[in-house]
Amino acid sequence: MMCFLASMTVDLGYLHSCKSRMQSAADAAALAAVMRIGNDNSQESRLDAQAWAIGFANHNLPDLGDVLVPSDVTFGTWNPLNETFTSGGDPPNAVEVTVRRDGANTDRIGTSFMNFFGVSEVGLSAKAVAMIASTSAAEGMPMALRSPDFGAVDPGISAGNPGKDGPSAPANGSEFVVGEQVIVAIYGKGKYAPVHLALDVDADGPGASESDCKKVLKGEDVAVEIQVGDLLYVFNEGTGSASFSEALDDRLDLDSDDPRRNIIMPIVETTNTSRDVNGHLTGEVRVSDFVGVHLDGTVEYDVVDPSNPSKTITVKYLMGTITNRRAETFWGGATPSGAGGGTVSLPELVR
Repeated sequence: MMCFLASMTVDLGYLHSCKSRMQSAADAAALAAVMRIGNDNSQESRLDAQAWAIGFANHNLPDLGDVLVPSDVTFGTWNPLNETFTSGGDPPNAVEVTVRRDGANTDRIGTSFMNFFGVSEVGLSAKAVAMIASTSAAEGMPMALRSPDFGAVDPGISAGNPGKDGPSAPANGSEFVVGEQVIVAIYGKGKYAPVHLALDVDADGPGASESDCKKVLKGEDVAVEIQVGDLLYVFNEGTGSASFSEALDDRLDLDSDDPRRNIIMPIVETTNTSRDVNGHLTGEVRVSDFVGVHLDGTVEYDVVDPSNPSKTITVKYLMGTITNRRAETFWGGATPSGAGGGTVSLPELVR
């Protein structure tokens, strides 16, 4: 009897570990899939979402065969009131995935001691459901992009460098477009000051410090809830410290398809008290929208040196690509600036 109990303890511990890994793979696959249908519920986008789900599952459980197959990626509707998933829906708002190690398309899980008692292998599966939701709040990064009418972050830098003077505003002057490449922040060099829109949010209780903001950007602390309509100060008036940009560098070391390379960024607009008489951001800015951004990496541009307009210098930029957009608010109307676009976007793991 003691031998039997010992064998059960060892093998059940191993099976629990396998199940945990499968659940993590299912969670990642569901989130990856639902982000791909966040802007376009066409058949093409569903096939793309299906491929992303399968890729993420197999990446997280390598060398085991096809742990996730197309028939186990289901598009449907999540009802948050009774917490149920129903396949179908036009358009769907959720994706359910089932990761398997059941002997059909991959191996079953072998046992050690239980094999002596006639149980040589066990089949397991793990399910996850993720949905896309419209919201006026986001668990996002305290680093913002500009609304269409924001203007310059630093007037002195903007004068000689239109389009390369700081975090991007929509290129079309109206709304960000999925696939549009944007400037997230500028590292700066010499007298060319770093340019950013790092927000003084309440990350760790009243009176958030710069270090609280950087912890969130680095991924050392959880993302903070930011509401449409929030009024927030910009650290250093948007210039003066490259460390906010550098705080995101750790994410650039991750694989390009790692979910942590995708961040939710607020879009901010100015009010009539945001700037001083010289145009500097001494007052609060207002959150107006959110967009999803994939952190692509860094590039270098030749720009006009603000301290000597006859010279150019080479400066490093942190670049990203718009991955999804959000446009509805809790009160049912369009977002204040419209820069978020016309479709829902924010992914959430619900089961």
